[in-house]
Amino acid sequence: MKTKALTSSAIAGLLRPMLQDINVVSAPSIAKDRGIMIEETTREAAGDYESLITVSVETDGQTRWVSGTVFADGRPRIVNIKASAWTRVSARPWFM
Repeated sequence: MKTKALTSSAIAGLLRPMLQDINVVSAPSIAKDRGIMIEETTREAAGDYESLITVSVETDGQTRWVSGTVFADGRPRIVNIKASAWTRVSARPWFM
């Protein structure tokens, strides 16, 4: 599976609150310039979803995760959020 565009979109989405002019083309190089480590892991489909993306953000003090998928209706859904404990959700992103 080709994941470059998806990864770039995720990076841009994470950085956009701080950097209004960031886009999916510039996001990977801006992240690298700021010392942000980007790691991609892919594996064969397993579990409850045909496809699932999980984005985790680690700092010195904490780690946060959010997972999403696209259901059969074609709309993306956030399905897991982890702050201090996993929470299963089914929520549409605000832009949908």
